Amino acid sequence: QMFGAGAFVDAETTGHFGLEAEGRWIEFPQQNDNVHAETYSIGGRYHWVLTNHWQPYAKALIGFGSFNYAYNLGQDHDLIVTAGGGMDFRWTHRIYFRVADFEYQEWPEAHYLNLTPFNVSAGLKVRIF
Repeated sequence: QMFGAGAFVDAETTGHFGLEAEGRWIEFPQQNDNVHAETYSIGGRYHWVLTNHWQPYAKALIGFGSFNYAYNLGQDHDLIVTAGGGMDFRWTHRIYFRVADFEYQEWPEAHYLNLTPFNVSAGLKVRIF
């Protein structure tokens, strides 16, 4: 088991293209051995409008991550590459539900093992401007 938190910011043009920046903080509490990961990424995002409410999207991000191995045996501070997508549901003009967000990360420079996590999340999106 693991749990975590994430935050993201989307900056979209009047078309379908935009930028997404995100941070994720993940803990593995059941092992009591200080295993955790943090990632910070930015990249392009493209969304479609299926109906007035449903908006699927795809994204490609690049950034950096930090992974702390069990019992503090080591840390990786590496480049990460992320591909993903998901579905937003527009409830009101300003409130969206991120129904599902899927991400596959590649940590190509990880030292101790091949890190390729797959993340699934959901949440709330609030339009400010």
